[in-house]
Amino acid sequence: MGGIAWGMMSFLDFSKYNPLIAMPFTTPAPIVMFLKGGLPYLLVFIVLLIVNVLTWYPFFRMADKKECQQEAILEQEKAAEN
Repeated sequence: MGGIAWGMMSFLDFSKYNPLIAMPFTTPAPIVMFLKGGLPYLLVFIVLLIVNVLTWYPFFRMADKKECQQEAILEQEKAAEN
């Protein structure tokens, strides 16, 4: 992901980034990116978010499938006890 961000940032003009804008730490990242750097920085955030989701989704599905199988086994054991 760092390489993707670096590649996208090489096309952006860093002079538009305003580090003097102070935002509360609870402000969502997309809003901060838009207010500090404009639409191009928001685009970088969105692209990296999509890459991050696509990277981690298969692992999430594997863990979810494993937990569903364990839950089914527990339900069968409870049904067998009754």
